[in-house]
Amino acid sequence: MAAGCRHGRCDALADGSGKWQARAERILDVTTQLFLRHGYKRVTINYVATGAEVGKGTIYLHWKTREALFWAVLQRESARMLEQILADLVSRSRGNRRVRR
Repeated sequence: MAAGCRHGRCDALADGSGKWQARAERILDVTTQLFLRHGYKRVTINYVATGAEVGKGTIYLHWKTREALFWAVLQRESARMLEQILADLVSRSRGNRRVRR
């Protein structure tokens, strides 16, 4: 299932150019910034829609509720952080191997 897809039909709705996924990523980007700037309680779906330049209904095509959108942001950012930590560990591991030789 595509990231941000709440119902499993995203592949059927997406076109070949990836517009569906790109729009979901844009919404997640805007939502992340708004949550960081204003906090969860102050960010509304209308606020996100305005920032992402999409209609409110478009957001609901991707996520059923504001809470679901929040969890999608949390999941994406957690995955990004984990990827960065793993990359740093691999980099340090390679650096340590060079020093030991």
